[in-house]
Amino acid sequence: MDTKLLKQKILDLAIRGKLVPQNPDDEPASELLKRIHTEKEKLIAEGKIKRPKNAADKLPYRKLEPSDAPFDIPESWEWVTGSAVFNPMENTKPREGYFDYIDIDAIDNKRNIIAAPKHLLSKNAPSRATRQVSKGDVLFSMVRPYLKNIAKVDGNNYIASTGFYVCKPNKAMISDYCFYLMISNYVVNGLNRFMKGDNSPSINNNNIVSFNYPLPPLAEQQRIVAEIEKWFAVIDEMEASRQDLQEAIKLAKGKILDLAIHGKLVPQDPNDEPATELLKRINPAAKSISPFRKSADSPPYRKDKNKVPFEIPESWEFCCVEELFNLNPKNNVDDNKTAGFIPMELVSAGFVNAHTFEKRKWGEVKKGHCHFQNGDIGIAKISPCFENRKSTIFYGLPNNIGAGTTELVILRGQQICAEFYLYLFKSAWYINEGTKYFKGVVGQQRVNKEIFTTFLIPLPPLAEQKRIVRKIAELFSYLDEISAEI
Repeated sequence: MDTKLLKQKILDLAIRGKLVPQNPDDEPASELLKRIHTEKEKLIAEGKIKRPKNAADKLPYRKLEPSDAPFDIPESWEWVTGSAVFNPMENTKPREGYFDYIDIDAIDNKRNIIAAPKHLLSKNAPSRATRQVSKGDVLFSMVRPYLKNIAKVDGNNYIASTGFYVCKPNKAMISDYCFYLMISNYVVNGLNRFMKGDNSPSINNNNIVSFNYPLPPLAEQQRIVAEIEKWFAVIDEMEASRQDLQEAIKLAKGKILDLAIHGKLVPQDPNDEPATELLKRINPAAKSISPFRKSADSPPYRKDKNKVPFEIPESWEFCCVEELFNLNPKNNVDDNKTAGFIPMELVSAGFVNAHTFEKRKWGEVKKGHCHFQNGDIGIAKISPCFENRKSTIFYGLPNNIGAGTTELVILRGQQICAEFYLYLFKSAWYINEGTKYFKGVVGQQRVNKEIFTTFLIPLPPLAEQKRIVRKIAELFSYLDEISAEI
């Protein structure tokens, strides 16, 4: 269920007069606008305010012909421009000492709240910190890509950036209705059509002031807001429950992988060829150099119960990663051949095995990138991609070849089930062990090479590897069906 889409549907019904019934006893919006206009004319006559320069602003509101209206609204509503319902913006200077500054990126546009205002000294105030705001004002960002950074001001001690238009509702519009109106797709998408500029595209003040807004009677605005908040509360509860269930599904998948790599997901078959024989065949000359082994002279398939990471079935063995896989192999092909190019962003995260690729000539990508072919396993070695399970088995590559970011480690194995080991590398056990050996500064940490070489991993019989993969796929499919329905 797309809860964002559901909320927008509710807002769409609200601003079209279809969310709550109209009350014939409500004062029509037209009468309210006329009364506000009369009060404004009186203030102008008394010299307390200036007459607007724009001729259209001299009218109480703009009458639209039905054919010009964006959509139908109830009889008691009116179409108005921003100039009819928003008081003029005011600029100010930061007070001496500290002040709270709302820049465009201070808005959390997922929750439409002021999430990260800056507490600044006035002497450090940026030049754009001049918009005076008051509690109840609605900030509307005018700069792409922040057009959806919209929030209602929750206090009186802020100064906002000139990147905002500050919607200051007059007596014709309550603050909460203004907020819900401004976050509706009708307003956001409608104003987005006026976006201009190459380097920093934006809309301007006049775009907002001259835009057409649907205005209900004041009493109906209050009913609309109450109904929106009721439904949004229900949706938020649904979203929280959905997130809880998604987290439970994620934990369930992790538990499935944990059972799988410990030999507890499917029963062992005594008729399977033991992993001991499989390892002899895969790498008969392998020498153990793992710190978990007693000595380098130990056979690569010998178990040491005092040194191995965890208990495994009798038919399984522990071995070093490098005893099963070739690390970062190289391709030797003609430069004119088409290859698949895969930067990190094209490798999917999570428990899935998925990636896409760009087509490039091999000569263009062979230098400065890792090499791989269909069937190889790629594992991100940089944080947070490693923890986020950015790993995949490459498939569908043009001419069976590819190249990609050097932040991927490539493992090429033979006589093993690559899908089993992809799941192992996505397991919480392997990721937790890898993060213990991070190197580098925060934000640019990478796992130690040993996690891809001398680190011990379990080796089940080949037939059991395949049974495990089938069982994981079956259980994951069931969980994905549940996830898709919530």
